[in-house]
Amino acid sequence: MFKAKNLIFLSIFLLLVGCSGGDDELINAVEITISSSNEEPNYNETYTISWESNASQCYAQSITGSWLGELEPSGSQDFIAKREGLANYGLQCRTSINFASASTDVEVQKDFIDYFDFTNAESFNVGSLTFNSDSDIRVLDNSISDFNQDFRLDLIMLIEDERTPSAGDSEFYILVFYGQDPELITDENPYSFVEINNGNCVADMLIRNDYNFDSAPDLMTVSSSHEDSLGKRGICFFISTPDGLVLQDEDYLINDTALDLTAVNVGSQLIYDLTTDGRPDVFMMGNGGSTDLPFYVVPSESGPSIQLNFPLDTLNPYTRSNGCNEGLVFLCDWIANDYQFKSSVLISADSDGVLDLVHSISTIDGGQYNLYNTRLDNIYFDFSAPVLNFINRSISDPNGYAVTLEAFDANIDGNLDLFSVEKNELSNIFKFNFYEKIISSEDETNELSATNNGDFFEEFIFNDVFSFTNEILTFDVNFDGLQDIFSSYTELPFKTDNAQSEKHFLAYEKIYITNEDESVTQDWITQDFSESIGINGQSVSNSWVDFDMDNDIDVVLIIPEVQEDFSVKYNFEIYLNNSLF
Repeated sequence: MFKAKNLIFLSIFLLLVGCSGGDDELINAVEITISSSNEEPNYNETYTISWESNASQCYAQSITGSWLGELEPSGSQDFIAKREGLANYGLQCRTSINFASASTDVEVQKDFIDYFDFTNAESFNVGSLTFNSDSDIRVLDNSISDFNQDFRLDLIMLIEDERTPSAGDSEFYILVFYGQDPELITDENPYSFVEINNGNCVADMLIRNDYNFDSAPDLMTVSSSHEDSLGKRGICFFISTPDGLVLQDEDYLINDTALDLTAVNVGSQLIYDLTTDGRPDVFMMGNGGSTDLPFYVVPSESGPSIQLNFPLDTLNPYTRSNGCNEGLVFLCDWIANDYQFKSSVLISADSDGVLDLVHSISTIDGGQYNLYNTRLDNIYFDFSAPVLNFINRSISDPNGYAVTLEAFDANIDGNLDLFSVEKNELSNIFKFNFYEKIISSEDETNELSATNNGDFFEEFIFNDVFSFTNEILTFDVNFDGLQDIFSSYTELPFKTDNAQSEKHFLAYEKIYITNEDESVTQDWITQDFSESIGINGQSVSNSWVDFDMDNDIDVVLIIPEVQEDFSVKYNFEIYLNNSLF
């Protein structure tokens, strides 16, 4: 028997007089009862809302929109617990001009792991590519935005087919998955992708920005290999139009400088407003070939142009070796120590309130973090005045360096902290780290900590590791206001004679703990989704985006299928997350 809740009576008494002036008639009060079979269901549990009324008409009311429309005066309806938190089920009933309303509350209990639910997920095959059996397919990068101006998110995926170890032998595919309402997908109207790299662009990174100031996101592709880009296009621009991204010709990028773009090798990049015009520019650090010094891509209404870093802009040719010959001693050090800039981040690292530049650098002596916190003309970073080894490397082996640097407030104190993913290329060791921004009035400290303090003490070690994705996602998974971390990997590369690779999905939930003395400490809880996430185990890559725009994150999988001639057909499939609906 259901427990009646929030029973409300609303009575309106009217004296109705018939045409003949006969008997008075008293209209009865409207009565309603409504209840839930389970007021605190766990995630994915089914609960029943039941109601009963003496009215002639009833209407469902819900803030979330999950329960709306006309109902029979009495009945019941089943629901599956999805959204965490309080849900209210309201009912308004009437008889003639008498009204009454009632409601009941349901509080859904949900664990962190429940926000990734692909069990029995709706999926869509969106196309395929076929490669020879000796191909080695890798997803290098992806980018998410509305590239065709239809107010739906699109996904760009950059894929390399490294057929042989020979330099310059790779082929690069740039695929666009234009967003579409899943409910409109049919056999006659399929969801499909478009391959847009028809201009021989060599790339392993995608940089999204508005390059022509039309308020629409465009895409720049950049190569980190001067060997692959030699004689090809190491920088390409794809401009957003209502029909999608359109590749521009080589003259689209204006280069009136001494920078030679014949062999592009960019190690790290970031976006910041170099020209102080309120619009973002792109900083890129060269690592070799004809681009081994910092340079900038500056957008404008007429298109992007190259700008060089002052005072290095006087060099011609614009190279490390020429700068060393011209007496720039720090460039001689770059050459002698084989500086390879791996990743960069803008962050307020010290107390001056000005954004600084932190680089992760691979050298002949191992990885290091250098800080560049002085400016020239209040614009350009002074690369001759670094703070060497500003941050202590966390990974135990000297060959480790950060492949990812990201700034966000990890401890919710209003200051940006530094998140890094370190990698040792020689021993397949990976580690997550946090370096907190520490402000103390006692000792006047106001700077990033040099010590890893993110509670990620475990170093993950794998044999023959193959990256299942190059994405490390940092976002609020469970909508509690705290930044979480999600990563995934697989243990084996796909080859036609391989057994199915084992997938791992790891999430790190940020929590705060109030101690008995009322002090607050923070921690990260590691959870492995591998057995429960429900994703096709044959997949060799994943890319995450909210395709159906329901505020949970969906996934694009690449699933290989070996053909009779031993070629491999890679199927691209979208799986919709079930965690909210």
